[in-house]
Amino acid sequence: MKNTIDVENDSIIAFTGGRIFTMDSKQKHVETVVINGGCIAAVGDKGILKSFPNAKIHDLKGRVLLPAFIDSHNHLSSFGCFFPTWANLIGLTEKESVLEEIQLQARKKPGKGWIVGFGWFDAKIGGFDLTKNDLDEISSDRPVLLIQATFHQSVVNSRALELVGITRSTPDPRCGIILRESDGMPTGVLVECAQVPVFRLVMEADTGTLANLIEAHAKELLKFGITAVHDPGVTPAAEAAYQSFTMKDGFRYRYL
Repeated sequence: MKNTIDVENDSIIAFTGGRIFTMDSKQKHVETVVINGGCIAAVGDKGILKSFPNAKIHDLKGRVLLPAFIDSHNHLSSFGCFFPTWANLIGLTEKESVLEEIQLQARKKPGKGWIVGFGWFDAKIGGFDLTKNDLDEISSDRPVLLIQATFHQSVVNSRALELVGITRSTPDPRCGIILRESDGMPTGVLVECAQVPVFRLVMEADTGTLANLIEAHAKELLKFGITAVHDPGVTPAAEAAYQSFTMKDGFRYRYL
């Protein structure tokens, strides 16, 4: 069902003619729901429409209507909103295909900034392993980052290691591992919290830019019925971006 309903302009709207799930164990489904000013005003059978003579009625034509979804773990202000700007590596299981996609990303975004891809599968999850040497062949003067599909591991090139100050003498951080060669040199593979310094640089943005990215991705989530998220990793800049929405008309998303 294509969403063409403007709740903001329709002060009272009603859905009827289908099966409407309430998530209430005492009344699991109803025939009609009425919304007034963006809030549910009444649920029941079609007879409740008599109390709302001015309601704009939308016929479900036998379809099912569900309450919106709340995503309990969504990094909307970080990975979620930046992902559309990165190379999409999801589903690529051949090393050559991934490296070609990263090379294409470098051409799409020329300059000296980060080249980032997400969705790489390492050998443990059905793909292949990479090191800084593979990524150095793509670029030696620009930092390159490939984030594993689980977010729990990444691989970077030598320039990226240089920017975050990771060397042979850098100790493993708490809850993180810097994979190394036999001589102690970093391979470029960073596990868990060892990735954090890289993520901070890659997703560094001012409040305005971050707010625009969040809003754009939130609109995409709405298409899937997700109207609220619990963001478990909010930086001060992201918090400021979220706070800017409380004063913005038309932002129809909830966040925690």
